Parts: sequence; structure tokens; C-alpha cells
Amino acid sequence: MVISPEHADTFKHDGFSKAQVRSRIQEVSAKRIRDLLPDNETGEGMPLASFGITGRATEAQLNQRIEKVP
Repeated sequence: MVISPEHADTFKHDGFSKAQVRSRIQEVSAKRIRDLLPDNETGEGMPLASFGITGRATEAQLNQRIEKVP
């Protein structure tokens, strides 16, 4: 993601560090594993094995949030 100089200045003026902005972007863009799996509607998505899950996934595993960009 690219943040324009104008927006970067706004964040800096408001007291946010680059690390804080990056952390917040990752927090709000994270998706639950269940939202990334193939479904009956579109058939697109990633298999459970992509997340290191073998066998039947638990609710806790399905609700785990994955950052878009580590």
C-alpha cells in the first residue's frame, strides 16, 4: 500500500508513527480464515492446508484472523 505524502503528513501531525499506521492497516484488513475458504457460492478461495490446518478445522481455527501483508 502506498500512502500519499499528504496523508503521511496528516498521520505524522496527528502523532502516529509509521509503525502505528502499518499496524492499524494490518489490523483492519485482516480476514478470518473462514472468509478465505472456497464456498458453494463462488467456489473460489484457499484450501485449509494453505493455513497449515489438516483434517477438520475447529471454530477457533476458522475464526483466526490472517493479515494480508505480514
